[in-house]
Amino acid sequence: WTSSFTTTNAIAIVNRNNCQQHDFTGTSAVLKFRQNAPTLSNPTSPVCPSNMQTITSNQTDGTWSANGGTITSGGVYTAPATAGTYTITYTIGQCSSSKTVTVSTISTAPTSIGTTVNPTCPGQSTTLSVSGGALGAGATWNWYSGSCGGTFLGQGTTIPVAPNSTTTYYVRAEGTCNTTSCASLTVNVQTNSSVTNATASPNTICVGQSSSLSVTGSLGTGATWNWYTGSCGGT
Repeated sequence: WTSSFTTTNAIAIVNRNNCQQHDFTGTSAVLKFRQNAPTLSNPTSPVCPSNMQTITSNQTDGTWSANGGTITSGGVYTAPATAGTYTITYTIGQCSSSKTVTVSTISTAPTSIGTTVNPTCPGQSTTLSVSGGALGAGATWNWYSGSCGGTFLGQGTTIPVAPNSTTTYYVRAEGTCNTTSCASLTVNVQTNSSVTNATASPNTICVGQSSSLSVTGSLGTGATWNWYTGSCGGT
């Protein structure tokens, strides 16, 4: 508001709200008193990229601005997609108040999975490790089998597994702001060989007579039937 007056004494007027100071030493003046600096509500911080929230002011005749993201005339703030700390300001004339909002980082997807042994034998241990990607706010590497997000196996940059059959494993980042896509790896498990029975026909022979030997069972990965005399693995 504005007021005019005349006085025979020199006076000084100081705005105590630090918005603007008015000093004079004459005997008359026109005084323009400004509003107090606005009081703003405390925004939620940190937030995820593109998060929306409403910030309020105790005064309604000012304008909003932000040095990152966007804010409407009604105080609805949309955070930017890039992580960082940003300032939101409400201005009335030469008076203003500001609040800061921190935008968290998001996770990026892993690119591949490494392994110490592949292929393996049934029940043999191998260690899987995540490659590429990065963890964002509150995120961990989560491991699964069967499908991305299927059977949960554990957390961490590495994990030991000992499959009994060929199995596909998955890993992804899961955090406060986002869940990424998975990287996957198939650990091939070689099959074991088994022997059911060995026979000779005929079973009883004379010296120098021929007999045919045969085996029943199944060959595992890369296996052959090898025959010995004297002992298993002998001559």
